[in-house]
Amino acid sequence: MFKTTSDEPAGNTMARKMALWLLMVSVTLLFGAMSLAYLATTSREGRISIPPLFIWNTLILILSSVCLHVGWVQRKQFSLRLMAVTLALGGLFLVAQSWAWFELYTQGFFLNGTSRKISFLYVLTGIHAAHLVGGLGFLALAWTQLRKGNHTYYEAAVYFWHFLAVLWIYLLGMLFINH
Repeated sequence: MFKTTSDEPAGNTMARKMALWLLMVSVTLLFGAMSLAYLATTSREGRISIPPLFIWNTLILILSSVCLHVGWVQRKQFSLRLMAVTLALGGLFLVAQSWAWFELYTQGFFLNGTSRKISFLYVLTGIHAAHLVGGLGFLALAWTQLRKGNHTYYEAAVYFWHFLAVLWIYLLGMLFINH
């Protein structure tokens, strides 16, 4: 998974690998618990309308993940450009997410007070957005290091970004199934 650089001990690589896996397992457990709470507390409520921008966001994340993966496979200067495209698409995802929340708000769906389903929709997508901001920071760090010729963080950033894309697809599926 993680490649060591010539001046880096193998133990550091293993520690980073373990930290990434622990992070992804922790996030999975968080969203698993939130999903169970969502399904358990909202089963009797009426239907809600999932914003169409959520589907566009899915396509944005899939495209960003593909760009990042192609750059990782290429491992040349081309990967810097594709990583920059991924960063831009991640920013676009956050803008579209904010716009979807604004649309919900203008339709009278508020974080608290409207329904538990709407509250969970805001919370689940908000927590995902917060992790995406962290992922963008990690991608920016990897991009900066890659510009210096250091591939240390690149592979980990790719794995985490793919994880966030799969997590979003799961969340959207869950919201559609129980909307």
